[in-house]
Amino acid sequence: MRRRISEVILFALVGAMGTSITLQAADSVTPQGDLMESPEVHATVDLVRKAAELVRTEGEDAFGQFEIKGSPWFHGTTYIVVNDFEGNVLVDPNRPELEGTNQINLEDQEGRPILQLMIDEVSTSDKEGWVHYLWPKFALSEPYWKSTFVTAVTAPSGKQYIVGSGVYDAAPQGVFVIDTVNDAVALLEKEGREAFDTFREPNGPFRYYNTFVYVFNDKGVELVDGGFPGYEEQNLLDYRDADGQYPVRELLEGLKTTDQGWHSFRALAPDSDQVQTKLDYVRKVTLDGETLFVGSGLYLPKQN
Repeated sequence: MRRRISEVILFALVGAMGTSITLQAADSVTPQGDLMESPEVHATVDLVRKAAELVRTEGEDAFGQFEIKGSPWFHGTTYIVVNDFEGNVLVDPNRPELEGTNQINLEDQEGRPILQLMIDEVSTSDKEGWVHYLWPKFALSEPYWKSTFVTAVTAPSGKQYIVGSGVYDAAPQGVFVIDTVNDAVALLEKEGREAFDTFREPNGPFRYYNTFVYVFNDKGVELVDGGFPGYEEQNLLDYRDADGQYPVRELLEGLKTTDQGWHSFRALAPDSDQVQTKLDYVRKVTLDGETLFVGSGLYLPKQN
């Protein structure tokens, strides 16, 4: 799912992103520079939406245009894929041997069900969003992290398709984090606490790059932590970050007056032993009468 930034109330961020912040509601503040949505990511979304519009108006006749090498649809590591909701691959110029086959059980090297993730993503109310998995840049090459934007479209024939394109090894993106949290909230509202197991899956849809989902209650007890499971069932009100601040206390205080926002603090990254500035997006939800907070974040590149 994607949400326009103007619809999101954001917490104020420090200029250098180097220390914890003072929470302050402000709808004009976003993650700095390309951290929200890089030009490459923005161009990918634009390309997919244009391709979907072509399918909406021309239907299956558009598929051949996506196969033309050197065209806006297919150049370098950029290409359009088209699948249906049964997992059949209709267009994949990067891996043409997959075209005409059913790949509903296709997994990346860590076990992520790629087409099923795409189907699940466009089956939400927004009918579009991001999926993340490992995939070769070219046939037989080693896999890289790929973030693919997918959207659902109905052709004149009445057939529904999933149109997508992706970027490899994208820098940390705020739009990915918002999409991840919104998807986690949707799953939590649908499945209740049974969704916790999905959040914990090391190779599931909520665990990619060094991104993961966590859930805590209004008492400061962490119920789920996809990156640091040792924190689960602990009360983190007294947890201090690397700068001696109390990020959970700050979050709870800030979320008294808004249902979502950004928060910055300093912490270890799950895939390294180095302290980095972490920028988290958190949403407040009610589940069976209990107030919960669902969050995810990105670790910012170190400043030189």
